[in-house]
Amino acid sequence: MVNKFIWHKLHPPTPHTDQTLPVRNISGITHYHGRVKIPADGKWHDVPVDLAKRLIGDGNYHVKGLWPRPVDPTDPKVSRIWKDDVPTQGLRNWPTVSIVIPVYNSPELLARCLDSLRMTKYPGPMTWILVDNASTDAMTLQIVGRISGDCLVRFDLPQGFATAANAGVKLSKADYHVLLNQDTEIIHPDWLATLIRWMILRPQCGICGPKLLFGDGSIQEAGIEFPQGTIGQHRFARLNPDVPCANWYEKVQAVTGAVFCIRSAMSDQIGLLDEEYKFGCEDTAYCLWSTLLGWEVWYVPGSVVTHHEGAVRQGTVLPRLQAWINQSHEKFRREWGAWADSCQGGGIAVLMNGLEGETA
Repeated sequence: MVNKFIWHKLHPPTPHTDQTLPVRNISGITHYHGRVKIPADGKWHDVPVDLAKRLIGDGNYHVKGLWPRPVDPTDPKVSRIWKDDVPTQGLRNWPTVSIVIPVYNSPELLARCLDSLRMTKYPGPMTWILVDNASTDAMTLQIVGRISGDCLVRFDLPQGFATAANAGVKLSKADYHVLLNQDTEIIHPDWLATLIRWMILRPQCGICGPKLLFGDGSIQEAGIEFPQGTIGQHRFARLNPDVPCANWYEKVQAVTGAVFCIRSAMSDQIGLLDEEYKFGCEDTAYCLWSTLLGWEVWYVPGSVVTHHEGAVRQGTVLPRLQAWINQSHEKFRREWGAWADSCQGGGIAVLMNGLEGETA
């Protein structure tokens, strides 16, 4: 494939012409873009220059077109930017952020999460909101008890993750809400500023998530993709975090709720997590729902967080929790299975471009 970011000096595309460029859809599904249908037949098809530009950076396509750097992150047509090309300058007025942490026992994990969170260097106003999901451990209750009453929610009986997270978000008055699992650990002080800076650069981005690492330093998640028949799987799991494929800012189908940055303007418009998901899939369903309503979901590799996945429930999967997991998986496949399966080539299959009733 030709490098997309080398300018074609001999015959650069010019605006307001009938010039075309060859495009090959490699997704395995037929896509509509505007009023142009691009078949998934593996062949090259000449499409208008403006349409070819819209496909630059989309992992579904090879485009025999060459475009100049730098890429403008505010351009709504852009869906993939190399991490070193994203502006890193500071902002004059940083927005308010609430960190929402659902808590259930596991005091060692909670203490490590909160201790590491204190190293965050965020230039704007930041608050923590802890949601105690009916913890029974004395040490956990002691840690939670140190939090101000205005930043604490307590449940008498265990609730699903979505219900706990929503309770914290409802308490927040911030411009952005960041859901943070108690089994995460902050390893870079600028993790939050990087997420928020991207959300400001990309106003149509409603949700974003960082590069998540396992405790051994390998990739745990770099966005979520949907192989046929699944509830989603983590991209690039167990790879070295420096591999090039994991270091593009990318518009993706979903990111995991372990670290989940939500624009409050979006949640005010489309609502919060679906509380019928008791444990699992609430994050991916919310991402797909937000995309369907016109917002974007982005993977932000410039932000890096360690996630000790499953550590809270390690070795103690209660019958109630297992039932919740099964129920959530079944609900996701029932409501979103067909949609998710159509994303297996790397892109959303229904493109909201005024084509009512048109699907891929």
